[in-house]
Amino acid sequence: MNEIIKNSILRGDCVIFLGAGASYSSLNNHNRNIPTGGELKEILANAASIQLDDEDTLSDVYSAALKSMGNERLNRLLDDNFRCAIPSNEYKILANYPFSRVYTLNIDDAFEKAAYSINRKNFKALGRNDNIEDFDKFYSSMNLIKLNGDVNNFSQGLIFSSEEYGEGSAYEPLWYQELARDFHKYTFIFIGTKLNESLFNHQIKRYQSYTKSQNGKSFLISPKFSQAQREKFSNSNIECITGTLNDFVQWLDHEFPNGVKPRDILKYNGIDLFNNDDQDKLILFNGVTPVSRSSISLKEKKYDHEVKDFYKGYKPSWDDILRGVPAELGNTKEFLSKIMANSDERLFILLGSAGTGKTTSIKQIALLLSEKQDKNVYFIDGSYENLKGLIKELNTRNDRKYFLCIDRIANLATDIDDILSSSDGDKVLFIGTENLKIWNYRVEEHLIKYFPIIKEFETISNDDVDLILDKIKEYGNWTRLSKMTLKERRIELYKKSKKQLLIGLLEATSGEGFDKIIKKDYENIINNEEKMLLIISGIASMHRSEASIDIASRVLSYLHIDKNIYNIIDNMVGIIRNENGYLTTRHRVYFERLVSRVINKELMISVVTAYIKAYSVYKFPIVMNISKKDALIYKGIVNFKFLSKILNDNKDDVLNIYKSYEKILEQEGLFLLQYGLALRAFNIHDDALSKLIQAREAYPDSAHIEHAYAHQLLILSELASRDSNDAAAMDYLNKAITVLDRLTQVNKKLSDSYPLITLSVSHVRILNNLNKKDEAQKKARDYFNKLNNTFPDLSKNENSVINKTKRFLITYYSKGELIPIELNNYEYDN
Repeated sequence: MNEIIKNSILRGDCVIFLGAGASYSSLNNHNRNIPTGGELKEILANAASIQLDDEDTLSDVYSAALKSMGNERLNRLLDDNFRCAIPSNEYKILANYPFSRVYTLNIDDAFEKAAYSINRKNFKALGRNDNIEDFDKFYSSMNLIKLNGDVNNFSQGLIFSSEEYGEGSAYEPLWYQELARDFHKYTFIFIGTKLNESLFNHQIKRYQSYTKSQNGKSFLISPKFSQAQREKFSNSNIECITGTLNDFVQWLDHEFPNGVKPRDILKYNGIDLFNNDDQDKLILFNGVTPVSRSSISLKEKKYDHEVKDFYKGYKPSWDDILRGVPAELGNTKEFLSKIMANSDERLFILLGSAGTGKTTSIKQIALLLSEKQDKNVYFIDGSYENLKGLIKELNTRNDRKYFLCIDRIANLATDIDDILSSSDGDKVLFIGTENLKIWNYRVEEHLIKYFPIIKEFETISNDDVDLILDKIKEYGNWTRLSKMTLKERRIELYKKSKKQLLIGLLEATSGEGFDKIIKKDYENIINNEEKMLLIISGIASMHRSEASIDIASRVLSYLHIDKNIYNIIDNMVGIIRNENGYLTTRHRVYFERLVSRVINKELMISVVTAYIKAYSVYKFPIVMNISKKDALIYKGIVNFKFLSKILNDNKDDVLNIYKSYEKILEQEGLFLLQYGLALRAFNIHDDALSKLIQAREAYPDSAHIEHAYAHQLLILSELASRDSNDAAAMDYLNKAITVLDRLTQVNKKLSDSYPLITLSVSHVRILNNLNKKDEAQKKARDYFNKLNNTFPDLSKNENSVINKTKRFLITYYSKGELIPIELNNYEYDN
């Protein structure tokens, strides 16, 4: 064994691959060793009365035995020999290590029995056609993937014969595809096999044929090798190690006398900042930064005088904040003063357009608060997984109030509402950022009742200009500005930043327009695989998230770009960052402009289509079986508004993407929901209703799907009422009322005002169209009173959805006039 294997285990990127030899020391129900391939050949031959020849392979004998004995009798024989009674000690030791994935060619259940006997938590055995489950980023769970079948589940089929190998090759089982990708990303340890596995070799060669590239370093442990075998494996970057499974586990015990726990891997990778022994708390604190100069250490930089990424359009890292790379602007100082002067208030909100410096400001404020106040400060972003659980834990760790800073609070707004309305919110003081439009559209309604202290960021002041210029001189591209006088620099920066601070900084330092800058940057990327990876990570940034390497790798493979993703990332330093398995790129403002002005439509269609396919391998509903960061991207790329935006509202292009996955995702409620909304947007209303009915069947517990379905019924009712089709109009209306009344009764929170809003507006308009004006006016009054009593809108925003609906209803009730109101802007994305 060697240091490469040891470091791979500590990094958490080591994968075990087991062959028949690895199971041999486990015992079956007859207290005999689990058979090897050669022994199985003899067992099958004896049972089926087959005369063996020296040239007969296991595949040949198995095919003959199957024909002679039939499925049922053959399965009993296999069960008799491969069902494990006593797993080996070697398997028990191996199962105790944090290997996220173990692949096996064996059909026996010895490894499962070993895992269960030591009470291995979060262990799961999967078949080759089961849905993909991503690498556990906390290293607490282990998946055993049984590539050739399972003695406990013969119904999934076995792979022994040449016919079965051929069938498996033709249908490309999901986990064989994932195995090929893993082989090129991780360090594999092969034990008990000589790698003569047809399907494995087929997938690896197929994968390599796309790229002409080598896989990562792997190791094959076997008692003996010929010189020819060593040379053959060396050509595939597989190093041969003479030994057995017992030798490997003895080496593990020697190198890791205390074993390896998930926490050891997290600490090795610099992730665990809370020093927890409890695995559940390790998971809870992933993505949480305790903010102080002592807890956020400066990273050593090889090139400390380089132009910082912050001045190339990237969001600031904590390293940037500690070094003072961004200037501390007047808006930040003013907001900090408000927080300190009102430090017992419960909610502080920083609002502004994209690219105005909100993320920079909240990180600076978090660090300054940790130094100026006696309260602890923590930081998360809006894709955090379990806010309520985090608050409960932080409450136990803090004997006084503490700050929790959240960048982009929209996706956590309902959780914040629940926390602040309960005793769990007694200690926490929230500081959040959000885009101004998103706040008005879908956050304010949840949080306005807590009377937050709000600061809006838009443009910089004159006093900020010199501060920014000093920082550009030290950390940015100073070449152009150095040739100007101080007055010229001030005018240039102030004028440019009026558009947007991010754009202004780039234009002022380069002397070129923003569109020209991004076009030049994109065209300077020569390799196709690098452009594809930029688009993949850029799409994630458009949806305010980050692309996981696992999914990005799968997207690339579906685009027939299967070069090792880590090699691509290494070539894109300064363009893409790999942070704990997630890819980040420049600010979403940068990428949105790149998509709208530079990247051609056909390329975007191909990437988005591959992106959707990469998510289709998960269990449905997809968003319930992936991380929150990944779910944000999935919800974004199937969202009909996103597709319409990037495809310029081209009906055929948008609907063709949905049609291409109509069968594969026929049980995926969110996809079907967005498909139905796309059909609605293009006025294909009967088909839209059909898709929404299908979505209800696929995901019957979704309030969003129910609301969208009822809304579609109301649309069809309105259309029928305009055509004087009274019977159809009332039928659609009554069905919609039943659904929306039920939704309204489920929860009385402000966020559940949408069903009542949709129903009230549509009901009045339908009755008006049917010439039932008196009844319509009475309904308008009733709905207004109900809305006013149940959901009092505390917002001063006249354009809030509740205030607009009240205005519509009171106008109709008092004057009998229908005023315009738009109901199609709700997002049904959960």
